[in-house]
Amino acid sequence: MPGRPVIGIATQTLDAIPGQLPLCWVMGQKYVRVLTDAGAAPWIIPLIQNDIDTLRSIYEHLDGFFITGGVDVDPSQ
Repeated sequence: MPGRPVIGIATQTLDAIPGQLPLCWVMGQKYVRVLTDAGAAPWIIPLIQNDIDTLRSIYEHLDGFFITGGVDVDPSQ
């Protein structure tokens, strides 16, 4: 694989704060820094629902995924 591997990182959803902040997708900078320090090119993936074509287009550009875990990931699965 020539060049830096492109590694996808799924975002997390940040709830809206009425009158201050809309619903947002976020990702901690530490994950991006760890991947770049390891020689990868991180690609932030938004949590797009019900749009398989867009997600497939994103995934076709990736060499791998970085699974961050969190409350929405069941470790037994």
